[in-house]
Amino acid sequence: MYESHGPIGKIDRSKKITIVGAGISGLVMGHYLKKAKFDFEIIEKESDVGGKIGTSQTPYGLAEKAANAVFTNDDVIELLKDLNLSYSCAPKKLKKFVWRNDKAKSPPFYKLEIILILFRLLKKIPMQKNISVYDFFTPLMGERVTSDVLAPALAGIYASDIKDLHFDSIFKVNRLSHMNYLKFFLAVKAKRKSSKTKAASVSFDGGMQGLINALKNELSNYIKTNTDISNLPSNTIICTNAHEASEILKNKFPNIANELQKISYTQTT
Repeated sequence: MYESHGPIGKIDRSKKITIVGAGISGLVMGHYLKKAKFDFEIIEKESDVGGKIGTSQTPYGLAEKAANAVFTNDDVIELLKDLNLSYSCAPKKLKKFVWRNDKAKSPPFYKLEIILILFRLLKKIPMQKNISVYDFFTPLMGERVTSDVLAPALAGIYASDIKDLHFDSIFKVNRLSHMNYLKFFLAVKAKRKSSKTKAASVSFDGGMQGLINALKNELSNYIKTNTDISNLPSNTIICTNAHEASEILKNKFPNIANELQKISYTQTT
């Protein structure tokens, strides 16, 4: 549990903490506050928890309401162990296709594109701050490959346009000056090797609802549903989407509320 200051203030560890929202972020926040032995409660305006994450039983099988898997790292595996929750990994040998030029293609690159990418590996990587994933990879892959191949691959994970994805928030590798793309990929590979677990897409018995139910059971004594969230105490962590957070903050912090309203979300099917 790390201590950090937000734009509004900081949490007083000596007082009870209120988490607003019992979606996946609020539930995970509650798990770590409980693990760190904080005094807290989770309030939720709806009658049940989980927010957008959940699984429906249909005549055709399970149907996910939103994400259908969790992409793992060391922190995720530790969380699943804490919850004593078993999981299944997606088969790695499944063939993946990208739709290019009106047909499914696997692998998604053409021979000339591969040759050009190999030559560009020695190009220096962009060093500017706050660079997008699109702007980082375009000098290496070219605009067409970045848009046709990389964009849909990452959109399937992050549900966002790669022109809006912040590079440093996804690729946790220090970008050294004068580093080229080859050295960058070697650094990424070395960092992955140092991780305790290999990244994988995992799901649960009963779908993503299994994760929500495990968190709900662990935190049942801390959750209050059907609760008014309009008047909040000062020692509060808001775990809602940006627009709901904006509504909560608009009276006390109109400038922050206005900035939150500017955030857009990509709808996925």
